[in-house]
Amino acid sequence: MSTATLSAADTEKISKLQSAVSGLNQISENEKTGFLNLVTRYLSGEAQHVEWSKIQTPTDEVVVPYDTLTPVSEDPAETKKLLDKLVVLKLNGGLGTTMGCTGPKSVIEVRDGLTFLDLIVIQIETLNKKYGCSVPLLLMNSFNTHDDTLKIVEKYAKSNIEIHTFNQSQYPRLAVDNFAPLPCIKDAGKDGWFPPGHGDVFPSLVNSGKLEALLSQGKEYVFIANADNLGAVVDLKILNHLINNKNEYCMEVLLRGCCMLWINLLYWHFNYNSEIRWSMKGIQAGEQNVLGLCIGISSYIAVVLVCPAHCSDFLRLMTTFIENRYSQNPFFVLDLLVIYEIRKPGVFVLHLLKLYIFMFKFTCSNCFLICMQLLEIAQVPDEHINEFKCIEKFKIFNTNNLWVNLNAIKRLVQADALKMEIIPNPKEVDGIKVLQLETAAGAAIKFFDRAIGINVPRSRFLPVKATSDLLLVQSDLYTLSEGFVTRNPARINPANPSIELGPEFKKVANFLSRFKSIPSIVELDSLKVTGDVWFGSGITLKGKVTIVVKTGVKLEIPDGAVIANKEINGPEDI
Repeated sequence: MSTATLSAADTEKISKLQSAVSGLNQISENEKTGFLNLVTRYLSGEAQHVEWSKIQTPTDEVVVPYDTLTPVSEDPAETKKLLDKLVVLKLNGGLGTTMGCTGPKSVIEVRDGLTFLDLIVIQIETLNKKYGCSVPLLLMNSFNTHDDTLKIVEKYAKSNIEIHTFNQSQYPRLAVDNFAPLPCIKDAGKDGWFPPGHGDVFPSLVNSGKLEALLSQGKEYVFIANADNLGAVVDLKILNHLINNKNEYCMEVLLRGCCMLWINLLYWHFNYNSEIRWSMKGIQAGEQNVLGLCIGISSYIAVVLVCPAHCSDFLRLMTTFIENRYSQNPFFVLDLLVIYEIRKPGVFVLHLLKLYIFMFKFTCSNCFLICMQLLEIAQVPDEHINEFKCIEKFKIFNTNNLWVNLNAIKRLVQADALKMEIIPNPKEVDGIKVLQLETAAGAAIKFFDRAIGINVPRSRFLPVKATSDLLLVQSDLYTLSEGFVTRNPARINPANPSIELGPEFKKVANFLSRFKSIPSIVELDSLKVTGDVWFGSGITLKGKVTIVVKTGVKLEIPDGAVIANKEINGPEDI
């Protein structure tokens, strides 16, 4: 079990918890140990702090532009050698309930009657057939998706691909009142348990025996991605780069330019009693005015949120500023957080990436600078969520497409070295307040040697999280060939249209019933639809289209209608 330091009260909690968990026959001994270690780390506060010994100064190579990657040899034999070292792993633990579906999300039909899983299998089959290689597919299920997935994969028995499944850990939810496992208090069925986030992929891969089996087959790298990301396909240039440069970990990130950046200075003011007083002020600044924002904060610990596209400029300016101004200050700490946008403006995830960690040197040996604190939005206290969301749109985010060396995973798991930051996730089950503790796979980047990020094309991030995303991928904006979803070159605008569908379209069945056929949207900039709206066949949408119908009114868009830059509230507006 974890050796983290605990108070007497917390030690007693763990002792009682250990006794209770020992009687949970639904989970393995590995799962019991993993759960107790996670809770111990959470209670100790260990997971709240960055390990300073892990912080390294980045080089110019840590964020690699995709365009600079060396082209792969056109010799099929060389390509086969590369692919024979690879295994594809899809995170398959999520349900389709948010889109009104039952069972694993990966079995939702995406296009032409094919599901996410169908497309994944076809993609890998195509590679194996073309190059004569044997790239296997692993599906990491949760206890929520395991049984259904086993039945579903039977349909691929005759395919040219090995499919293996394994379960991520199953942990009991904790009752907040007495810190007891919920299954020990009441029979809540599956609601008494939780999968501890995709950070669990590494120990689960080892504990299932799958990792050792893969190593015995000569596999070296695993490509990990969400099952619902249609852009997460095998990329030979990335694989070739990692093998040649012996990178143990790679996170695919998207970087896009911005003219203005927003800096938020979040001041943690410490008085003599170490009490924390929060305040936040937002400041909009041009790229050259970053330095001025930090003047006069000597009595504070500041958290600075910086657009990562400008991190190098910020590093240079802040180095000069702190060395000049704080060289005689015996204690100064600055935490730098980098924010990644996910899915839509206003919803953010904060990640610590080794590629953005900076360490400064001071003339006073007692001074030091701590850069970057790993945070997920779920880690932010409820009363400060809006403060973090108030930041203007940042143009960088993590795709959660990860490439990891299998031997490195084995080494780190066996050494119990993957102590990622813990995300407390409060829930309520049958009126009982419960807590589940999760970790993220992206947080593991700091533990691997020669970890890098690669600035990939936007096409490698095409998640389907809602029916609005489904509309995009089912339209003429994309084409489908050999399992690969490709953007239509006729689309001039590099960005996808903004789609906002009302609650009438939330469930997949309702969404599909409201379209005779999916409209043409190649020239669409934005679409907002609210109300009882039904679309005919052969419709074309262009520019900015808004269709808002009042309650009780049914609107049918006729077959063949062409709607361009228009706001529609009723039949008379068509």
